[in-house]
Amino acid sequence: MRVFRVEDWEGGGPYMFAGERPHATGKLELMPYVHKAPEHPSPQTEGIATTYSMENYYCGFESLDKMKVWFKNFETALFESYMDVTEWEVEKEFIKFGKKQLIFQKRYARLITRTSYPTN
Repeated sequence: MRVFRVEDWEGGGPYMFAGERPHATGKLELMPYVHKAPEHPSPQTEGIATTYSMENYYCGFESLDKMKVWFKNFETALFESYMDVTEWEVEKEFIKFGKKQLIFQKRYARLITRTSYPTN
């Protein structure tokens, strides 16, 4: 199955703070505070992870459309912060599905493409 994820060149997602990602723009730093349930539930809120079970999992989406809805109004910030859209091939047994997002085990995934986050 194809899975889509937003990440930087080191594999870190967009919710990491500026101290951990010096190339992040100011608006990207606000995203964790703006993105709250119910529109942006955490994997724990969706019931697909516990705090301790996220160690080997990464957040992603089953379609580009779901990804674009999730990050609406942050397209430019993601682009300016050098975030990429990555596409992975993952067997379903290594994916847990929520209503808005999914989590997957990247160590069992194969990278298909990596492109800059689109701004339109």
